[in-house]
Amino acid sequence: MIQIAFLNAFNNFKKGKKSKKIKNMDFREQHVRRSSELIGNNVIVQNIINNHLAKKNNHL
Repeated sequence: MIQIAFLNAFNNFKKGKKSKKIKNMDFREQHVRRSSELIGNNVIVQNIINNHLAKKNNHL
């Protein structure tokens, strides 16, 4: 399940979409952990893409 969520986050990031869950973020206690996990996932996706782009640029 984590891999599917990661792929969805990755695909949304590539398309420049923001997650609906983040847009409609609910700050009640039970939701804070989940939304911070989503934000963490987006940071991970950004780091992977940045590393990938850096590798591509080095080959040029």
